[in-house]
Amino acid sequence: MISSLLFLPGSVLAQVSISEVMYDLPDADSGREWIEVYNREGEAVDLSKYSLREGSTNHKLVLSKGTTLLPPGALAIIADDATKFLADNPNFSGTIFNSAFSLSNSGEAISLVIGSSTINSFSYTSAI
Repeated sequence: MISSLLFLPGSVLAQVSISEVMYDLPDADSGREWIEVYNREGEAVDLSKYSLREGSTNHKLVLSKGTTLLPPGALAIIADDATKFLADNPNFSGTIFNSAFSLSNSGEAISLVIGSSTINSFSYTSAI
C-alpha cells in the first residue's frame, strides 16, 4: 500500500518523468511492483534508450506491449512482471516494459537514465 510519496524532481527539463510508483501492494508484492512514466514533451520519446536506476544498478527496459515510442502526453508502465501487472490491471491498454527491479517498501530514490545521464529522479518514502 502506498502510504506517502515524496517527489523530488531530478531535472527541470526532463522529457520523461516518473509520475507514480506502486511499491508495496497488499499481501505479497513480489513481481507486482510497477512504475508509471509520463512524456512531458511535445514530441514522441524513444524509451528504448532509457534504463531504470535503482541504487547503483541500471535495469534495462524490455518492451512487453505497445511501442518504444511514447507519444506526447502519454503514459507507460515499467513493471517488475508485465504478466502480473496485466492480471492486476486487465483494462490497461498502454505501453508496458518489463524490468528486473525490487522496490524497497520503506522508500528509496529511483531514476530514469540514458547512459550515465539522469533524466528524472523520484524519491518515495513510507509514512509508517
